[in-house]
Amino acid sequence: MTAFATRPIDNAEHFAERWAAAVAGRDVGPFLSATWILGRLRTAPAEAQPFAIYKDEQPVGLYFQRRDAGASLYLYETGDRDADAVYPEDVDLLTDEADRVAAVGLLFAGKPSKVRIRAAVEGLVAAAEQAADEAGYFVRVLDRKESYVIDLEAVRAGGGDVLSGLSSGARQQIRRSERLLAGDGAVTFRRAETQAEEKDAWEKLAELHDAAHAERTGGAFGNEKFLAFHAALRENARARPEWGLDYALETVSANGEAVGVLYQLLWRGTVFNYQTGFKPFDDNRIKRGLLAHVLSAEAQLAAGGKAYDLLAGEGGYKSRLASPTRRLASLEFERKTIGATGRRIARMAKRWIEKHN
Repeated sequence: MTAFATRPIDNAEHFAERWAAAVAGRDVGPFLSATWILGRLRTAPAEAQPFAIYKDEQPVGLYFQRRDAGASLYLYETGDRDADAVYPEDVDLLTDEADRVAAVGLLFAGKPSKVRIRAAVEGLVAAAEQAADEAGYFVRVLDRKESYVIDLEAVRAGGGDVLSGLSSGARQQIRRSERLLAGDGAVTFRRAETQAEEKDAWEKLAELHDAAHAERTGGAFGNEKFLAFHAALRENARARPEWGLDYALETVSANGEAVGVLYQLLWRGTVFNYQTGFKPFDDNRIKRGLLAHVLSAEAQLAAGGKAYDLLAGEGGYKSRLASPTRRLASLEFERKTIGATGRRIARMAKRWIEKHN
């Protein structure tokens, strides 16, 4: 008989070791690697207490309970807005499909006021909705997104390259961008190989990314908790290469000047494009993002890689470069109380008014 249980995590390193064994051989993404999990545990705010979900004494999930927010639970997240800006994707539990409902149902067993699950795979979404309904919780869909991937194995099998597989319009934009950037010189692509190169690329990434987002969100690199997590993640990757997750900082330069930097997660033969920073140009014919992604994907193709994953989101560049492969959803569950019912009715009324005005 299968036994499920939850327990607090007292030793992050010991738990990560057990997690590494649990994910070996399972089809999961980099956000469920032991490297990522240890980074999350090491940098979680003190107000968020970590718990593990176990199946027959083997870890299958991780969640945090907020000590200061009515016992709210967050799967693989902490409930702290700045800390959760790292935003894991392809969230799932390390269980077979038949066990998903029982495993995710443990999140509702203690009757928390709220449970949040973000960027989850479809199988977990369905299981969580069923478990929540059985436990007496409302469900609110926060968003649904598709992930886009360039299948490098298919490109290789077809004998072509990444650029030739795109639409004629996209090919024209990318070639023109390269000509305009190069001028009388050249466009180059380079992956950082030394600590000094990595440091320079990281600083340039932060500069370009935050400048591009200054008027809207202010950029991720002004968030100290985001920076602390990624410092821990990179340290973990260097210290524990046997866990399988690595990273790369790649720079696209025109005539010796950096025009774009890509922060990539490397996992089981696939490059996951996690963060970018690009120099702005007044000339809107210069599609430096499209060009940078194609150059990186071509390098991964030449290295024998399986795929180039642009992750979830509706950015127009993703659909021009890649194909949708999986749908993710973010959900929030709230216990069916009088207060929750009132809030639910208010949200429905607001949506109706917005729709009909």
